[in-house]
Amino acid sequence: MPLLFLLYAKIYIEIYEISILLILAIIIVVFVFLLYNQYYRRLQEENNLRHQQELQFEVDSKALAINTQEEERKRIARTLHDELGNKLQVLKLNLNSFQEQLDSDQFLVFREKLDGLIDTTREISHRMYPVNLEYFGLVLTLEEMESNLVGYDYKLFLLRPYTERPLSFEVQVYRIILEFVNNTIKHAHANKLQIYIRDTGTNISFLLKDNGRGFSMDNKKGMGLSNMNTRVELLNGKSKLSSSIGKGTRLIMVFSKHEGHE
Repeated sequence: MPLLFLLYAKIYIEIYEISILLILAIIIVVFVFLLYNQYYRRLQEENNLRHQQELQFEVDSKALAINTQEEERKRIARTLHDELGNKLQVLKLNLNSFQEQLDSDQFLVFREKLDGLIDTTREISHRMYPVNLEYFGLVLTLEEMESNLVGYDYKLFLLRPYTERPLSFEVQVYRIILEFVNNTIKHAHANKLQIYIRDTGTNISFLLKDNGRGFSMDNKKGMGLSNMNTRVELLNGKSKLSSSIGKGTRLIMVFSKHEGHE
């Protein structure tokens, strides 16, 4: 009997020791798992942070490049508009003073060529940087576009009264619209171009559409779309381009009043 008792006691002790070891092993496994999980989570956070920093750096780089380009365009446009344009106007006045000394046909040829040069200078200046936008705002500048789109049924619709935005915002929106218009002229073979502006006070949306031949969305490279997307993203906006063969092209842009351009 004592031997049996000792045998049971020994078995019990061994079971107890094994249980303790199992419990310790489980505690160690759980601890290692928690430690690894914490390390993995920290690693993920660091990777996410690094990814966000890389994305932000890319956005900042694009913004810097566009702003630098815009400033250079503005400088050149002002030089063309203020200096060369004014000098051409003065030259035109001087030419008028010599009208009686010149043959009438020669005078008309000179004046016609000079007027053409003045118009070309003004057009180049406007394409480099929309100087008029600084003075008249986005809506009037878009209305003025009608006079330059000869042969197109161009319409601008204000679905609600438009509230003027900061110049930096309006310039970039104008660049996007101009890119769309240029694509329409070069590629679409359209005769209708419409722009809708809806200003709700908190959001502003733009709908641009033409009745051109359209294109497949699977083949949309090389049409200035990248520039438009970049400008929309830098303004913290959302955009959607849709087109199909024979059904024209549409671009929708939506910007929040409180996102980067108050």
